[in-house]
Amino acid sequence: MNQTPRTNRYYAAMVIAKANDLAEFREKFQQDQDFAEVEQRIREQGTYQFIIGGQDDRFGVIVALPDHTFAACGAMNSWVCDSYEEAKELAERLSRPDETSEGHEVLVMSFTPEA
Repeated sequence: MNQTPRTNRYYAAMVIAKANDLAEFREKFQQDQDFAEVEQRIREQGTYQFIIGGQDDRFGVIVALPDHTFAACGAMNSWVCDSYEEAKELAERLSRPDETSEGHEVLVMSFTPEA
């Protein structure tokens, strides 16, 4: 059986909040959601993705940062790119101040789509 090689995809994610301790995000999750699963996934994989407000085109991600802090980010399906360079360019555009915002901190993330 031949396996299709998996290809990474990349996306821009706008930082909404940062925390020194992952538990600081616990209250943001709904009561019926098991935060222990969130903590375990972040420990194992470094990220946890979730749908924001039941909207299919938006998703959130909590990520462990290299400085041992955590960031909660928002993203959209339209921000998913085939290359790192494309996602980085989008992140740079989103982070620039304009007439409607002062600019945002935007991270570039990667993932491997499920087969």
